[in-house]
Amino acid sequence: MDPADESASATRNAELACVVLAHDQPDQLHRLLAALDPLPVFLHVDARTPDPVAAAMTRDLPERVRLLPRVATAWATFGAVQAELAGYRAAVAETSATHVALLSGSDYPLLSTADLRAVLTPLIGRSITYVAPLPIPQWGMSGGLGRLRYYHWAWRRHVIRLPIPRRLPRGLSLAGGPTQKVLAREHADAVVRAVDRRPELVRFWRRAWAPDETFVATLLSTPSLVPGYADHHLHELAWLIDWRQANIKGPPWLTMEHLPFLQEGRTVPAGSLPKLFARKFHSTLSAELLDAVDALRQEPLRTTPA
Repeated sequence: MDPADESASATRNAELACVVLAHDQPDQLHRLLAALDPLPVFLHVDARTPDPVAAAMTRDLPERVRLLPRVATAWATFGAVQAELAGYRAAVAETSATHVALLSGSDYPLLSTADLRAVLTPLIGRSITYVAPLPIPQWGMSGGLGRLRYYHWAWRRHVIRLPIPRRLPRGLSLAGGPTQKVLAREHADAVVRAVDRRPELVRFWRRAWAPDETFVATLLSTPSLVPGYADHHLHELAWLIDWRQANIKGPPWLTMEHLPFLQEGRTVPAGSLPKLFARKFHSTLSAELLDAVDALRQEPLRTTPA
């Protein structure tokens, strides 16, 4: 972003669009959509979701919620990336949002929509992503490179790997990280344009393992595809996720015992970024906690001295 653009951005307020990828839990989804009011939402419902459940998820949606074409978003497959890209494409084409957030149906905002905009306003033109170059030590012996070097299929929560190496695409800065992200409009648009220019990358990543953790991260990290990202992003995760237990494959459902944990995420040193969202919430297990979060969202953000 050049100085003229930065000066112009300082005179306007941030606007946020949300891409929500949902699979189930109609009640939880509708509560999330209500909490995001009046933000525009681009909603994807997994094509594998049973018709009665999908009907309940999409019943009586407000006009600001736009349904995306449904694709199967099975665990660790490229379908989730397809839905993510469709959401970015629609958000850029149909809104003037300065940022686009990618959420799941089990996420929930920790801030009011007014506070979300206030936090993002100084960050116009900047993304918030926790992306790191491969290899990532925490991702096993290959640091995640094996996810790309070999052909993969997912079958009933099992990994099927063809043990024959394949050539990695050239000219890319391979990277990975959590799927949760807040992209600056410019970066979301550049990702979509890169996909249009480089369809061979989509073909390659269709047989990668958990491509939702590496595909967009790699595009963002490759300067020839997403110019400016390297100098205009925060290396942070804007989500509060409970990974405090050792040796767990996924974060637990949040309940009332997690309320202090969520309060801590909203309390930050002056000038730092609070957590914007949290996960995972369940329509029944998290109901009492969600009531408490809704009350928190009406309170001013807590700050401590830097």
